[in-house]
Amino acid sequence: MSTDNFFNQLDNPSKAQPINQNQKTERWYFGFLTKTKRFWLVTVGIFILVLGLLGLVIMAKAGIVYFPGVSELIYHQPQPTRLIVDSVQDQLSSSQPFTVSFDEQAGVISLNITEENLTGYLRRNLAQSANAAFGSQSQIIFSDGRFEFFGPMLRPVKTTLTLEARLFTSNGLLDYQITRLRFGDLDLPPALSDWLIKAYFSNRAKADNPFASLLANFKNLSADTGKPNIRLERFSLTDGQLNLAIYLNLEEIKAAMEKIGPLIDQRLDEQLNRNN
Repeated sequence: MSTDNFFNQLDNPSKAQPINQNQKTERWYFGFLTKTKRFWLVTVGIFILVLGLLGLVIMAKAGIVYFPGVSELIYHQPQPTRLIVDSVQDQLSSSQPFTVSFDEQAGVISLNITEENLTGYLRRNLAQSANAAFGSQSQIIFSDGRFEFFGPMLRPVKTTLTLEARLFTSNGLLDYQITRLRFGDLDLPPALSDWLIKAYFSNRAKADNPFASLLANFKNLSADTGKPNIRLERFSLTDGQLNLAIYLNLEEIKAAMEKIGPLIDQRLDEQLNRNN
């Protein structure tokens, strides 16, 4: 049945032609198809609307956007554990954020880092950077085995970032585990936070290191030179201070340095021969 014939029957029921069984089936099929399409269009539209509202609420919670009537309910201005205020002494010592002492007899280097000096150093470098990712009021806090970074994020979005990490020793080295990553007033799950930060720094180190590809060819260099005995003897993280004691075997380091020059030349020659 043509469309014109169908509408003519609607306008003039008295002149309507009898509808056979095939025509009834055809009308039912197209009516059902139209209803199905409408159902899925409405369902997809509602899903997109809910997803958009959820994304807007998440961004409002993170402090990225202001959502009138919602931001007031779900967003609270983040605050650091305590506020680090610059002093004249901090500004003078910010060029070197730590003090060093060396016990030559024991072969131990001791580093003392205060949150004031480290914060002053951080703020000075952020203020001098033209493309800083964080504002110059950022700060670092040491508190009871915990490291906290707090500051205004400028790129890629504007909000406040809070990052907390637990420091610990692993195989003679200082390691960390992210315990909190907070954008504005939005906390990410700790496991996800730890994975994201470690993946970011790993990729950033490879991107920023122009010798990354070269160093990848010297994985076994320490095995040839004899790996020097360097390890973290102890560390303490108390309120306001981080203290590190690093043991260095100077004889082993000296022996390794004497071997490393010729080995680097050898590895470079091998690499050039493979490329040719």
